[in-house]
Amino acid sequence: MSPRRAVRLAVAAGLAAALPAVAAAPASAQQLLRSWGTLGDAPTQFRDIKDVVADARGYVYVLDETLGSSGRVQKFTADGRLIRTFGRPNDPDDQRRTEELPDAIDSGESLAIGPDGTVYVGEAGPDRARVSVWSPLGEYRRAFGSRGDGPGQFRSAAGLAVDGAGNVLVGDSSNQRVVVFTNPGAFAGTIGAGTSLSAVDEPTLGSTDGLTFGPNGLLYVGDSPQVKLFRPTGEFAGLFGQRADDPGPFFQDVSDLAFAGPVLYVSDRRLSRVQAFTETGGYLGQLGAGPGSQPGQLTEPTAVTTDCRGAIYVADAGNRRIQKFGPAGATPCGDVTNDPQERFLVKLGGPTVLRFREDFAAVPQVTCDRPCTATVTGTVRISGRRRAVRLEPAREVINGPAPVRVAVAPSEAGTDAITAALRRRKRVSASLRLSVRDLAGKTVVRTRVYRLR
Repeated sequence: MSPRRAVRLAVAAGLAAALPAVAAAPASAQQLLRSWGTLGDAPTQFRDIKDVVADARGYVYVLDETLGSSGRVQKFTADGRLIRTFGRPNDPDDQRRTEELPDAIDSGESLAIGPDGTVYVGEAGPDRARVSVWSPLGEYRRAFGSRGDGPGQFRSAAGLAVDGAGNVLVGDSSNQRVVVFTNPGAFAGTIGAGTSLSAVDEPTLGSTDGLTFGPNGLLYVGDSPQVKLFRPTGEFAGLFGQRADDPGPFFQDVSDLAFAGPVLYVSDRRLSRVQAFTETGGYLGQLGAGPGSQPGQLTEPTAVTTDCRGAIYVADAGNRRIQKFGPAGATPCGDVTNDPQERFLVKLGGPTVLRFREDFAAVPQVTCDRPCTATVTGTVRISGRRRAVRLEPAREVINGPAPVRVAVAPSEAGTDAITAALRRRKRVSASLRLSVRDLAGKTVVRTRVYRLR
């Protein structure tokens, strides 16, 4: 089978289900509805936002790179409440190479959501290039693709899209093409393969910054300073745009594309704006005057996505935040408050009593499948002593899913009393109270009492 024929079968089969039916409001009716995020590496913070996508159930996924080049995906509700985090956290003490850590995200560049909720991350780091596949709960499943210039290989993953049948398209700017994979990850062909980084007004690609399917069945590719259209067969179908700063079909640095019904939103990183167009490139309006840091303003937006109601989420990378736009009074895609799929999973390891020279500490072990806060309090009783020794409260923020030891210990005076009692062979017992809450303060594990002797 020829690569072109394979592309036709792989992509055309899924186009009908690739886009949700939404009623798009005109650009002039879009208002800032919500904003979240600040600079940092803690949960709900961002350092280098690469992409943002929304799924059909109302969740928003943000791909970010933290200090130390550790990539992660944070999953939020539509109002910015953090649900969980994907990807192995950066560990400076781990001497293994990146390719030995399948659940580590290495230089993630793009995100996409499959029709079944599967999460795809396009990675193009110095050690490997691949598409990693994750469950909606953040469980690593598999990966496909490799670094190179041959069939099924790519050197960058600046754009990523999944059609209704689960076929994955990777925008490989380094090789000036879109690489197509079938659902299991088998190579199916290429689209728009070019030979030059500059392909202005050409039926080939120079860059692939953003991929999306239109309701007309065409594939839209951001190739600065233009947007190019391709048929499911891989044939060139048209383009619009030219290099300029004026409002309209003018771009300097196209960073992403997303449809809400028949309206195409295009983010421009250099001009700090998101513009709206018809399917054929007719100008409809603009979101976010920039650059600026005030609410509703944008600075270097790297990505744009829309949800099932037509709300627009912009990765405002220069301000390290996500901004959500939409018509006033817009309802969310669905109620995810009590989503049974997103149940909070917590594992508790039994505490141990540790004695290091003159120190005393009790250490429970806690594992959360998403960010949480574990608090331990308690007392130590010594035989013959009327008053118990109070342990200083210990609190740990757990980013999950790795287990965390929460060490709780007495004050210096309490340590002296316990040490003296142990030397005299007196009976010492501890009573610990452990509680776990999510980052919104909701109790996940009610107070659990441990007694140690």
